[in-house]
Amino acid sequence: MKSCLLSICFFISISVCFAQALFYNNGAQMFMNPGSVMIVKTASVDNHIGRIDNAGNFIIEGDFINSDVATGNTNSTGIYDVFGNWVNNANFNADESTVLLGGTNQLITGSQKTTFYNLYLSGNGVKTQTIDAKVDGTLDLSNAELATDIYEMLVSNANTNAILRNAGFVSSLQTGGLSRSTNSTNTYLYPTGSSVGTIRYRPVEIIPTTNADNTYGVRLANVDATSETFDRNIKENELCEINPLFYHHVHRTNGADAATISFFYNNATDGDWTTIAHWQNLPQWEDIGPATASVASGFDVLTVSSWNSFSNIPYALAKPAPTVFAERDTQILLGDGAPLNAVVNQNVNTYTWSPSIDLSCNDCPNPTASPEITTLYTVTVNQGSGCSAIDSVLVEVIANLNLYLPNAFSPNKDGNNDILKLYGDMDRIFTLNLIIFNRWGEKVFEAADTTSAIQGWDGTYMGKLLDPGVFAYQLAVTYKRGIKNPIKEKGSITLIR
Repeated sequence: MKSCLLSICFFISISVCFAQALFYNNGAQMFMNPGSVMIVKTASVDNHIGRIDNAGNFIIEGDFINSDVATGNTNSTGIYDVFGNWVNNANFNADESTVLLGGTNQLITGSQKTTFYNLYLSGNGVKTQTIDAKVDGTLDLSNAELATDIYEMLVSNANTNAILRNAGFVSSLQTGGLSRSTNSTNTYLYPTGSSVGTIRYRPVEIIPTTNADNTYGVRLANVDATSETFDRNIKENELCEINPLFYHHVHRTNGADAATISFFYNNATDGDWTTIAHWQNLPQWEDIGPATASVASGFDVLTVSSWNSFSNIPYALAKPAPTVFAERDTQILLGDGAPLNAVVNQNVNTYTWSPSIDLSCNDCPNPTASPEITTLYTVTVNQGSGCSAIDSVLVEVIANLNLYLPNAFSPNKDGNNDILKLYGDMDRIFTLNLIIFNRWGEKVFEAADTTSAIQGWDGTYMGKLLDPGVFAYQLAVTYKRGIKNPIKEKGSITLIR
């Protein structure tokens, strides 16, 4: 067996060693030079005891199981083209080789962490890690899903182009995620997504603030944050709602630099969000805005600048609670109107003014108020999802309602002060009663309504002119809808001839 393996290594090309189901290296040292091709068809390779130095193209249609030493033969031309699982139980020295996983539903597994140089994914299905892994060169996702599960995929190459993709993405569970080393103030893409439940691709971009060495990691948690113990109902009052569809983990495992972080989402399917919430302090969800809104690559984007608090990892799209300012209290003259104005800090669904009387509208942001009495108007704005805000404005009505009854008159028909009558704004009076008495207490005149009070008294009683003298009066007035307190007044009037 050993000699068979050795002879295969020195020839370009062989399909299968003997037609057995497993290519088993039990101690040989295998060399593949640049340009050579070796194909193991419909079978797996078990490098059980021995060494494989591959600078050629090693095509394995089954699993590749490394239990000893496998290398790239100190070269950049080596390709491990594997259609089954990648199983590393010992020492894989990638050099500058490329591992191409082109099969269906493959595992990156084994008892030892693999450090790849280039890792290219293709084919159908999901490439799933059962152990941490690392890429020192390029990770090309192409159209595949790389499922890190609860483990980490670290791309240590700090070049911003170290991760390539077409429609591929990295999915993770729990504390797993995609990590990248950075050493520039350029934009680093984290192409995170998930095929659990609703399929989503929701990437994150991170821009470090310096060129120092840092490592940041990201996971898309494609679930309600509450289901992972980050209760969306535990939030500061300034927040209205936390995205129930998904949230992100963002962490920094190396370095100390702040970063600008951009979260990508789809307004049409994910909802309309205006800020970013972070699970912190109590802990609770707290607004870490201001967040800058933009559109990029077909996504809506919210960006938080110079963020440097990475002790807690959960971040979520959020809506701040609305605020409303009904502006300053105002005064109007009776019969006039005042424009009211509800100023809000964001879009809201409804406006409700109360009381609704004497308003041009009670469900608009800018009604005109024309109350007859001083009124406190309250506006409630509602954003949906139980988020509302309230403010009030006082409209003070100033009315010239002072009634005036002269204390003397001269009914001598000279056209000057011939009639004793009541002056003032009679339109606001609800009830009125004016009674005039002579010195013996006899009622000589009574006006039981505003009309007769305006018509007045001509100084006669029972059709006869009365002599000059002093007469007593009583006046009782009530106003419509409590415009003013009732009046009860007594006094004297002098009749002059």
